Amino acid sequence: MRLSAVGCYKRSEAISCVPHLFRRQGGTYYFRRAIPANLRHRFDGRREWIASLRAKDRRQAKRLPEDVAK
Repeated sequence: MRLSAVGCYKRSEAISCVPHLFRRQGGTYYFRRAIPANLRHRFDGRREWIASLRAKDRRQAKRLPEDVAK
């Protein structure tokens, strides 16, 4: 499985980073967050929580994590 991070990009003079978004090879964006060590036992020992945003458009994907994180 190949992952592509959205990462940082230059937008006019400011640089905007979206480290919690990444895109898999099929083009779908995903939301990714680290799970703190003291809470991993509640997530079956997983280090990261990943959820599909079901979006292939970058602008749409940047708006969706707010809904997923709730």
